[in-house]
Amino acid sequence: EGPARMLTELGRLVAATGNGALVLLVDQLEDVFNLDEAPARFRLAIDALRYVTDHVPTSVVVLACLGDFYTKLRGVLAFPVLERLERDPEPVQLTAGRNLPEIEEVVARRLQRLFDREGVRVREDQALFPFRHEQLSARVNQRTRDVLDWCRTHHEACIRAGRIVETNEGEPETLGNTTYVEPTLELGQAWNDWSALAVEPPEEDAAKMKLFASALSQAGNELEPRVAIRTQAVDIFADSELRGRALTIGLCEKGPQRGALGNQVEALRKRASERKALPVVVRSSEYPAPGKSMIAQKLKEVLQDGGCRVVVTDSDWRRMGAFESFAVQHRSNPQFEPWLRIERPLSGMNAIKATLDLVLAVGDEPPLSAPPLPAQPQPVPSAVSASPKTGAAVRLSVAPQAGFSIGFTRGLTPQSVDVAAKTFVTHAAFLGSSGSGKTTLALSILERLLLQGVPVLMLDRKGDLATYASPEFWALDAPDPAVASARRALQDSIDVCVFTPGEPRGRPLNLPVVPSGLEELPAHERGIAARYAASALGAMMGYRKSKSDDTRLGILGKAIELVGQSRVEGTLGIGHLVSVLDDEDPELVASVGKLDPKHFHALVENLETLRLRYEHVLRAEGERLSPELLFGIGQDGRPGRARLSIVSTKFLGDNAAVDFWVARLLAELGRWASRRPADSLQAAIFLDEADIYLPAQTKPATKEPMLDLLKRARSAGLGVFLATQSPGDLDYRCRDNIRSWFVGRVAEKTAVEKMKPLLSECRISVESKLATAKIGEFFKLQDGEVTEFKATPSIMKTSQLAEDAILSAARESLR
Repeated sequence: EGPARMLTELGRLVAATGNGALVLLVDQLEDVFNLDEAPARFRLAIDALRYVTDHVPTSVVVLACLGDFYTKLRGVLAFPVLERLERDPEPVQLTAGRNLPEIEEVVARRLQRLFDREGVRVREDQALFPFRHEQLSARVNQRTRDVLDWCRTHHEACIRAGRIVETNEGEPETLGNTTYVEPTLELGQAWNDWSALAVEPPEEDAAKMKLFASALSQAGNELEPRVAIRTQAVDIFADSELRGRALTIGLCEKGPQRGALGNQVEALRKRASERKALPVVVRSSEYPAPGKSMIAQKLKEVLQDGGCRVVVTDSDWRRMGAFESFAVQHRSNPQFEPWLRIERPLSGMNAIKATLDLVLAVGDEPPLSAPPLPAQPQPVPSAVSASPKTGAAVRLSVAPQAGFSIGFTRGLTPQSVDVAAKTFVTHAAFLGSSGSGKTTLALSILERLLLQGVPVLMLDRKGDLATYASPEFWALDAPDPAVASARRALQDSIDVCVFTPGEPRGRPLNLPVVPSGLEELPAHERGIAARYAASALGAMMGYRKSKSDDTRLGILGKAIELVGQSRVEGTLGIGHLVSVLDDEDPELVASVGKLDPKHFHALVENLETLRLRYEHVLRAEGERLSPELLFGIGQDGRPGRARLSIVSTKFLGDNAAVDFWVARLLAELGRWASRRPADSLQAAIFLDEADIYLPAQTKPATKEPMLDLLKRARSAGLGVFLATQSPGDLDYRCRDNIRSWFVGRVAEKTAVEKMKPLLSECRISVESKLATAKIGEFFKLQDGEVTEFKATPSIMKTSQLAEDAILSAARESLR
């Protein structure tokens, strides 16, 4: 009755909207069959759907269910209802059994994926090798899953035997239960939804340790190659072994009073010493501050023993708990193991990663996370804070990379909300409905970083951020002397540069189609850079997820990799790619195997068309784009001033051109970040409307470079600032790489629902307060802690500049 009432109410709602189109797909209707009173429930559901179609003329209802279920229950429906269901159009009978052409196509595609992954060349006249035609003919009328299971068992039998095996009956031997299947977004989205469920952390310490031990063991399956981890939990301790090394893990949750925490740490060290193991201290809250206290010395001894100490937040406990139940439900899915190795839902957690690094860092392979090298601090004289009473900005003297105020708590006695510049090494996200003030808060923080000498790069889609380069803005009269002083301090501290890629009348940027310096990269890095560049070009050429487009993108990536290593003088562009493809360069042909030459010709036509359509984007003119130029580093900088680079994408044209250009920019920043490790904040990049570059559902060319940058930038001191209306708009994989979240007014219920995975990490509930927050009121969420505050406004008030004003500012910054 619940679904029926829901559909009835839905019909009334849509009817009130006029002629809006409505399509309802009701799948697996047979689920009501085993319930009590199935005939009555079935009839009620059909009546509710009929009500919708009667009241919404533009509606279409699609029913899907098992044939035997419908046959048994159709008799309870009135004849007029049956006529509506079974005539105009007639039912479509779906068959589960596959015919021979379908089986051959499915098997050929899976084999191609497997061989591509292993780097094996495939002969086109033997696309089904090692299977024979008569073997597949025997599978006709079987379900797809049965055919694939047959192939899987043959695959595993061949691995075990070390050769292509045969049996007397032509049937393969049975072995194992996994094979390589291309992971899809469906399983990732399922995990995203599942992890959003409220899974309360265990209360008992022994249960917590058991959960941590299980997560650690499971994390070994996520690594490539796999690492066998044997872990056994005993009360608040866990003994673990991997790669011949021993770890002893202890959950030390007690407070430091009366030596309680110290006793737990000492017991852990003793147990580790007896096992000749490395000690790992696990705790759900922060550790006591370093110093000369007894507990500080004991924790220091853990580090001297070669161990580590980690903090497991409430969100980490929830994540581990959610994964246990998720794995039980989905482990039989053939996509599960490949998805684990790609997404790493457990080994990507800081606590698990730090624990594994103790052993993996001393093995033959690099650690999961390498400690960053220190960077040289940049001396800067001042920063900006604000008055709790007026909100006016005032100038305060600070030390390099010092903390600063971003606002004041709400209440009778407002307290300054301070943040450290280093906090933003782990990125920040600013969320809130339109008009909530999220962009203003982000700019306020970025202005304070600029005053500390941290260069900032802003991507300007609308033309409002270019106001920083407007002479009129700096010449405005400020009625408050403190505001005027703060504006002068900012003006004296920054070097504003506006860039207009695609528009030579401003300050164009030359972004090579083929990334520069490919010949200097390791093979795997070179391949990644070439793949990102190919995806960016493919987006402009309108490539989608199809077999032929995937093949052409693979060829294009190899062509970019080949051209990038040619050491040709000057900028490498589309002409160089067209040449190697049109000539069917022997080295390129050898690298892509026996693929149909028609793809080479198609790529040549697509690239030439691309050059004609997007000549303004692809032409090699203007300054050569480099992070050094954008951040004002070295000879590209201006002594004593922090570079503020504003890249206006207004002149690139359509979304495809913007995606191409931003994707290539993000890839360049990712490469730069991998070469400049630092533990302090070196620079910051701000992307407003970030869901365009990192959406939850679609996969634009910017998505992979954006995710890669979030991971790499943390160890390079490059802070990424993302602003959007809801975290649900962003791909869920970014959440683990963003530590600071600033959430303002969110009035829409659906947006709040999307935020539940983030809000579930908070130790206090803020969900009910989001809709009533006023402009400039925010909640700072960090490691489960919540701070409610009124934000200090930015010095610059955003207002959209005309294109002529942007071009003028760009030319002025070039001079």
